[in-house]
Amino acid sequence: MLFIIDMQNQLLDLTYDSYNTSIYQLIPKIKQRLEKARSSNEPVIFTKDIPIQYKDSKQAEHSAFQLLTQLKPLADELVVTKHSYSMSPENLLLIKDKFNHKAERIELVGVETNQCILANTITLQSTFPTSKIIVDTSLISGRKNALSALELLAGFKVDVKH
Repeated sequence: MLFIIDMQNQLLDLTYDSYNTSIYQLIPKIKQRLEKARSSNEPVIFTKDIPIQYKDSKQAEHSAFQLLTQLKPLADELVVTKHSYSMSPENLLLIKDKFNHKAERIELVGVETNQCILANTITLQSTFPTSKIIVDTSLISGRKNALSALELLAGFKVDVKH
């Protein structure tokens, strides 16, 4: 299973705190990984982070919160909206019900290593305790405390690839 974490338009918008210059190099790498997953029929799940204050409002539909067009989900790929760092228990149960039979290997790619990658990795590890969890450092980006987060994940027996 491939989880693409929070690859949204706001990452390319200078007016947002989440703007990150490393995204320009990350997008083609994640796109290549996404194409590999699709060609091997690996389940792909996208997360989209909508701040809690915009939940159930018109602002949640703002273009900044939409997924990057370069990584557009296909109709059969799951998009999970989250309102905090990690997916909700309800979404995790949905994913488990739908993909438990394909969960022997779970890879996370995307942004904010010290927050969203970290939080989603831990919750996925709890949801799928027998799965091999992988974080490839060439397919993630973080602005603060990224190395500390990777060390923490390694301590949780996550396969952190350098």
